[in-house]
Amino acid sequence: RTPAGEDTPTYLPWPKVQGATEGAPLIASLVTDHKSLTPFLALQMLVSPEVVADGSDLSHCWVDPLATTDFDNYACWDGGLAKFHEMLDPELRFILYRQQRLVGDVVSMRDWIQVSPLIDYVHFDSEVFQNGDTSLLWHRLNDPYFKVGLGYLSPQGSLDPQSLTVWFVDQYPFLETRDAAGNEPFEWRYQAVYFDRQHRPVSYRVSNWFSRSSP
Repeated sequence: RTPAGEDTPTYLPWPKVQGATEGAPLIASLVTDHKSLTPFLALQMLVSPEVVADGSDLSHCWVDPLATTDFDNYACWDGGLAKFHEMLDPELRFILYRQQRLVGDVVSMRDWIQVSPLIDYVHFDSEVFQNGDTSLLWHRLNDPYFKVGLGYLSPQGSLDPQSLTVWFVDQYPFLETRDAAGNEPFEWRYQAVYFDRQHRPVSYRVSNWFSRSSP
């Protein structure tokens, strides 16, 4: 209550906070590991020929051609790991949300659900490779949220077989069903919200709608 005759105090205004801005569209798809035939919902994080080689050069990374699945055994020497982080780290510091609807049906669109924690790093296990009297340190990708593969199809078409594709893997469960004609009735899309070092939202990006039948 303001005492009679006393002027109303002037309060400091709230500081202006810039809202999150929309960034470039994301590419998402239902990816099949063609060797194990296990589908997963995934977001394409990076496509680059710069961080893949045969592993003989200590500045490179490689994918084991004898891997038991399409995404096994991605590893890097020290120089390759530094290059990997240099290229991928600007794409991190996000929380991912997923939305579902019946194919092409705007009315059936469901609420966004959070499907990841804050993603701000990619985990590699470090191991020592002994070559005679020489010990070399190499690093093997071991992160449940990331897979690496070569030359996969995306909504933009076929990728160069010599390019490396980093996928963010949605670990939140999804229901894969079929209608009477054998078609997948649902489609999904993602929204990634990006944060600065003070955990303030600064931008967001939205993916295409996709389903098993997407190109």
